[in-house]
Amino acid sequence: MKNDLISIVIPAFNAKEYIASAIESVLGQEGLECEFEIIVVDDCSQDGTASFVREKFNLQSVRVIELEKNSGPAHARNVGIEASKGNYISLLDSDDIFQPEKLASQYTFLENNPGRGAVITASKTIVDKKYGKDITYHFPVTKLEQAKEVFFSKIARFTSTLFFRKELYQSTGGFDCSMNHFEDHEFLLRCIKHSNLGYINQLLTCYRVRDDGLSGSISEVSFLNSRQKFEEKAFDIFPELKVFEHEYWSNEYFGLGKILLFQKRNRKRSRSYFKKSISGNMQNVKPYIGLMLSYLPLFVSMKIRKKLILES
Repeated sequence: MKNDLISIVIPAFNAKEYIASAIESVLGQEGLECEFEIIVVDDCSQDGTASFVREKFNLQSVRVIELEKNSGPAHARNVGIEASKGNYISLLDSDDIFQPEKLASQYTFLENNPGRGAVITASKTIVDKKYGKDITYHFPVTKLEQAKEVFFSKIARFTSTLFFRKELYQSTGGFDCSMNHFEDHEFLLRCIKHSNLGYINQLLTCYRVRDDGLSGSISEVSFLNSRQKFEEKAFDIFPELKVFEHEYWSNEYFGLGKILLFQKRNRKRSRSYFKKSISGNMQNVKPYIGLMLSYLPLFVSMKIRKKLILES
């Protein structure tokens, strides 16, 4: 065994339903040439997550840190990383799962590529306890092209795939606790800026898609404010991204239109954002389709949307 240590940091809020599967997936890792520790940071859960983890996983390798007040995943991750003893950090959301060879593959990758500070992987979705679509990325060579993919959320749902050197975390300053959304995207942009990002095109992580996800519950104001804040942060890190501002907002308006139409069932409000999306990028066909569907009876648009490109 090598002297390195990998710290797996799991932020948890009311995670009792799924967190056992997440931890068990770490404990079941295969082929790893170094030790690891698991740090669960309980973000003031109300369902007994912390006590559940302590009772079920009474192991020296599993630590639980309880926060005094709910502060969000950015702060929880920072607390876990700061408390970690490892020189490598692997993030894992409390409802996601590692494949058995995940840590060994990423550890070997960074050991063999000393010029890279972080690495992400492809992943597979889990929907209703069944495997769904694969999440793979077009991974460019240059930093700016990588940043563009993150900016446009073409590299997304990557948080539980992210594996990095602790020294990179220290040089970037960690997660931005002022951000309630897109804090992982903003952190990855800074990782790209400060180091070289790697990509393993293997399905090494399982990302759980849940019905109680954030997108359906977020308000229009919160949606727009979070995108505005992320845009400002992204421009600070990579000023070169400013040329894509109109395209960025066209995509975000389209996304909000989809939420309003298919999740909130508000056809009238969805139309205004589909129209804004079209005005921002008239070559994008998706908002035209969304606008068309908003004029159809809701049960009809719900039935045919999966056959169209609106699902991507």
